[in-house]
Amino acid sequence: MKIVGNSIFLPVTLRPINPFPKVYGYFSTPGKSAIVLGLILLFSSIGVKAQNADSTLLQDSVLLTKNPKYHTTGSIASKTLASRNKDFAEHKTILTQSRNFINLNSEIEKAWDIVSQDFSYNSIRGKITLIYQWKEIAIDGILINRDNIISSRNLTATSILLHELLNRTNQQVQKVYGYHRSLGLAQWRLDSLAADSVLYVVPKDTTALKLYYHKLATLNKNLYPINSALKLSLDSIQKLESQINRLKIRIETKISDVEKNRSEVMSDFSLRPSSNDQTSAYKEKAIRQSISRSWSKAVLLIVFYVLNHSQELLLLVLLIVATYFYLMMLKRRFNSQYILAILHGQNHVLLYPLASSVLIVLTIFQYFLASPPQVFSGLIWIASAILLTPILKKTTSPYFFKVWMVFNGFFILAFFDNLILKYSAYERYGILALSIVGLFTGVFLLLKKQREKIGEPLIVLSIGLMTLLETGAIYYNLAGDYNLSKTLMTNGMFLLIIALLLFWAVRLLSEVLRISSFFFNADAENITRSEKSYGTGMPIYAYLLFFSGWLILVARTNYFFQSITAPFEDFLSNERSIGSFTFTYESIFIFIIVIVISAFISRIVALIAADNLEKPSQLKKSGLGSWLLLIRIAIFAVGLLLAFVSAGIPMDRFAIILGALSVGIGFGLQTLVNNLVSGLIIAFEKPVNVGDIIDVAGQNGTMKSIGIRSSVVTTWDGADLIIPNGDLLNQHLVNWTMGSSRRRFILQVGVAYGTDLEMVVKLLHELMSQDKRILKTPEPIVYAQEFGSSSIDLVLKFWVAHFSIGFDVRSDLVISIDKAFKEKGIVIPFPQLDIHSNLPANNDNLNP
Repeated sequence: MKIVGNSIFLPVTLRPINPFPKVYGYFSTPGKSAIVLGLILLFSSIGVKAQNADSTLLQDSVLLTKNPKYHTTGSIASKTLASRNKDFAEHKTILTQSRNFINLNSEIEKAWDIVSQDFSYNSIRGKITLIYQWKEIAIDGILINRDNIISSRNLTATSILLHELLNRTNQQVQKVYGYHRSLGLAQWRLDSLAADSVLYVVPKDTTALKLYYHKLATLNKNLYPINSALKLSLDSIQKLESQINRLKIRIETKISDVEKNRSEVMSDFSLRPSSNDQTSAYKEKAIRQSISRSWSKAVLLIVFYVLNHSQELLLLVLLIVATYFYLMMLKRRFNSQYILAILHGQNHVLLYPLASSVLIVLTIFQYFLASPPQVFSGLIWIASAILLTPILKKTTSPYFFKVWMVFNGFFILAFFDNLILKYSAYERYGILALSIVGLFTGVFLLLKKQREKIGEPLIVLSIGLMTLLETGAIYYNLAGDYNLSKTLMTNGMFLLIIALLLFWAVRLLSEVLRISSFFFNADAENITRSEKSYGTGMPIYAYLLFFSGWLILVARTNYFFQSITAPFEDFLSNERSIGSFTFTYESIFIFIIVIVISAFISRIVALIAADNLEKPSQLKKSGLGSWLLLIRIAIFAVGLLLAFVSAGIPMDRFAIILGALSVGIGFGLQTLVNNLVSGLIIAFEKPVNVGDIIDVAGQNGTMKSIGIRSSVVTTWDGADLIIPNGDLLNQHLVNWTMGSSRRRFILQVGVAYGTDLEMVVKLLHELMSQDKRILKTPEPIVYAQEFGSSSIDLVLKFWVAHFSIGFDVRSDLVISIDKAFKEKGIVIPFPQLDIHSNLPANNDNLNP
């Protein structure tokens, strides 16, 4: 094929060799050859036209570039693009400018809101003034008006007060810093927006120009007043900030000086007074000043501690109330002579529930209070001693009670002497006199006959330690060591009272645990066995625990004790990490404590309502049975969340724990989860309630409790049948008292043939109507059932109000029927068999 111009020449030649004989043979006919030729011509013409179109387009483009108008059009396009870009930039500037105007006006409104806040300048200035005054009271006798002898108690009280004042100062500093920061941010936002150059681009359009001048004038009108107000507020807050910072620095300096003095006093307990040349008038003035100053500091210490630890003290009150109600519940449950006889002398908590609850909670909870001042601890000990007095009066010998009252007097005198913070000669003589009286009293009580009257080895040991401490107090007082003498005297007097409080708190707590164990297990043998073992003596570690408890209570405010315990506190509070997980031992301890408390409360809730089998109607009426499970789950769930929050554990860790539990459920806890979910179904669906009479798994009895995993059914034999909740739902359960406590009972009776049945039916109706326990609706019925082999059988059907009385009613009815039948001469036949024997006349044939 050859193409020339628009013409196509096809030379027709015959190939000598056909490489495709089948194809060539197919097109060998003239008609098929014509079709092939037409297709070739068609595609060739299409290719030629495409080549011509491309060549024409190329020629037109070359001609256009040579045309002068082409350059003019390009210039117009460039100018148009530049104009459009300029318009876009102007519009963008206008939009940004408008947005800045709006933002500025908004910031002005926000700034006015901040400035117009009722920030308590006067209140903060008043608090600063109070802190100044309290600081002067705190450091009086230590850093100003310095005493000749600095009391260690005065140093401790001053240190506590200064740290409290520093905390209060920091609170005010945070308020001032916060307000100052708000004012500064408001000023910065206004200045940054007002200094934006876009705000001052003047539009060229006349209409836009008028609107711009109006906006700018309004902005200037609004901006000037707020700038002035912000400046005044910033000046005022800066002055207040400077004042409070100076106060903070002074308090920190005083704290440093006081701690230095505490360290010096603790390192040298041999400070002696100067020559005793004070006149009597000066001594009276000094003692009055000492009492006044000490009273002021004591009041401040108590008020500050109560305000700072109001939540802990509220928790203390709630624990006392909860313990009291728990003991009252135990008292109501065990208000019987039989139980009291079993408990013997272990019923102090039942006889004195209020005093016991306060004494137990105060004694244990004071170990968890955060560094209480000694005056606050002393008030707790006095309150506990007052509450313990009536218990000791009723339960101990008159001799021991007299000893208790004597040492209470010593304790109160030592407590008030411990409140005196300023040294005076009169106080020193009083310490000496009190130490001598305590020494002779202790020596007298340690005599053999007196020890036998006291009896308790712990009390005798405490008296011996007290005597030893008072001896040391006398020696150091005469040697001139005022601080050590006062410390030994007061701690010796505190020793016996604290030891008795700890001893009786542990004893009362043991009684609560024993009575609770008896309540849970109903095992009188355990109580009797524990009573026999009670009072046989305490092991050595118990004495060590008592001594450690006393030492912690009396010495935890001491500088030396604090320096020893500080590393241990740091050890508990320092963060540790395992991989990406961070924790502290303190948080773990808090977590465990909260979980244990929540589990205990959940158990107590179950205790209150689970064992009410003596009054099933009341429990059924209350409807609390199956709800107890939900309440217990809710208590434990809230306790778990509180444990995470209290320990500071993030909730994403909780999700990890749930993930681990899901894996455990997938592998081996299906049965446990089935029982847990079944318990929830029982709680919501209520197919059975506590107190219901049921038949399940071939056993019948009363539903005693519905637990989280399993339920307890008390059978008629008194055994407790524990059934997993899953089995309780999967098996056929018969609930006799679910919808109603009424129950129908059936009694069958037979009379001899020939008896007047109408008379018998009438008689049976009369007997059932005479029993008030048989319900009138539905009406009891009597009907003849069938002709038996030896009697005519009759059936009695009657309803009773509650399932539990039905068997008694049926028994009484049987007795009444038997008595009435005998009176009427009605015979109740018994089965008889007539045997007819046809034996041969000659019995000898029967012989083998």
